Amino acid sequence: MIIPGILEKSLDEIETKVRLLGSEAKLLQIDVADGVLVDGETFLDLEKLSKFKTKAKLEIHLMVQNPHKYVFALKNAVNYLSQIEADHIEDFIKKSKQMGYKTGLAISPDTPNHELDEYLSQIDYVQFMSVVPGAQNQPFEAKVLEKIKEFKLLHPDVETQVDGHMNTENINIIKLLDVAHFVVGSDIFNDTDPVNKFKELEKNVRN
Repeated sequence: MIIPGILEKSLDEIETKVRLLGSEAKLLQIDVADGVLVDGETFLDLEKLSKFKTKAKLEIHLMVQNPHKYVFALKNAVNYLSQIEADHIEDFIKKSKQMGYKTGLAISPDTPNHELDEYLSQIDYVQFMSVVPGAQNQPFEAKVLEKIKEFKLLHPDVETQVDGHMNTENINIIKLLDVAHFVVGSDIFNDTDPVNKFKELEKNVRN
């Protein structure tokens, strides 16, 4: 599945992208960065996301120092995802699961896979970052391919997705590693026809 990724500083900009693909995609990922855990900073008043009227569900990707403080009962949200490099990961997982959300952890290119081990029995999926998190248009980190191979060998039943500089070329390589989902931001929204681009990528993943 292709998951359009939205990383914006204003609620209006987020809403514009949600409206654009909200009737096409099953799931949209909203990136949330506090400027502390990662360099970039985005819109942080998450409770206002509940005003969005969209068929698509929302996945909230928390790139913040204290992710447990950002887990709210959002009307359209179904997934909460935190960077494993954050603080209070146990509290984040507990709160997210208690509120009924599908809960995941994202791991940066330079973070060893074994950092995930103690949490795998508590979470639903893992997202591999193929760029340094915090901003779009970052270069693809090829070392993520070995990280995914290593992880899938040890944990073949854990659902995985990849986020960062996802385009047709990189997706065609990574989908051979039994990755389920791909988060795509710039390649969709910088296209002259984002809706058609999303459909092309989705069709490619299914083939």
